[in-house]
Amino acid sequence: MALIVQKFGGTSVGTVERIEQVADKVKKFRDAGDDLVVVLSAMSGETNRLIDLAKQISGDVQPVPRELDVIVSTGEQVTIALLAMALIKRGVPAVSYTGNQVRILTDSAHNKARILQIDDQKIRGDLKAGRVVVVAGFQGVDEHGNITTLGRGGSDTTGVAFKILGPISAANIEVDMIVQNVAHDNTTDFTFTVHRNDYQAAQTVLENTAREIGAREVVGDTKIAKVSIVGVGMRSHAGVASRMFESLAKESINIQMISTSEIKVSVVIEEKYLELAVRALHTAFELDAPARQGE
Repeated sequence: MALIVQKFGGTSVGTVERIEQVADKVKKFRDAGDDLVVVLSAMSGETNRLIDLAKQISGDVQPVPRELDVIVSTGEQVTIALLAMALIKRGVPAVSYTGNQVRILTDSAHNKARILQIDDQKIRGDLKAGRVVVVAGFQGVDEHGNITTLGRGGSDTTGVAFKILGPISAANIEVDMIVQNVAHDNTTDFTFTVHRNDYQAAQTVLENTAREIGAREVVGDTKIAKVSIVGVGMRSHAGVASRMFESLAKESINIQMISTSEIKVSVVIEEKYLELAVRALHTAFELDAPARQGE
């Protein structure tokens, strides 16, 4: 028995008849005893139709990004529900999930969000119970509960953000920072950090996963460190991050990864620069200055 993640694009689910055909394909794998997670796009042309509706309402101004995400995320909800129904009709237990229900946690960059974390407990519970799990691609939810979308091609990322992190989670390896970058040729670099004690185990899991998904290579580095600045309302003060980056640049410290949230900005740097980076940030934010009265 294997865990198989299948992704079907808009053309494959473009009509009810094609969704029925997808259900037949999924059933064959399920009958062979495999566990299946299926990631779907919206019906072919549906996302463009929804965007066009938003543009008609907005007129000469750009649609509000948050509301645009709410609109376009509905396309995948239709196809996942229809496929789940088609599978159940064939005697295959199935359940559909939106990005929020899974839950696929992203940052708050509407229309082009990045995946920060995938909670796979619900999915694994369903798989253990013998159900096929059908997940909406292209979408997630931020820490405030807002629907977000990953940008065009995001359904592919969703299928891959589980093929990689699913086996990592199954190995009881905790993932920290996650960064994904999609190139112009639609290839994706997926980078994340784990505790140093889990590095070798993660490397072994990823090498096996890379062969399954056809990844180019698995590259790791044990000589890195994470440095964070923490404070309430971090995102509302753009100067905070720029001051952090400027102070590191003055010390010629290269930033390898960046992760942000409402209260924290974290960077990954070479381990040898850890102490220097901490001192530089300490000075830049005047943490060594005596507190003013009343603060």
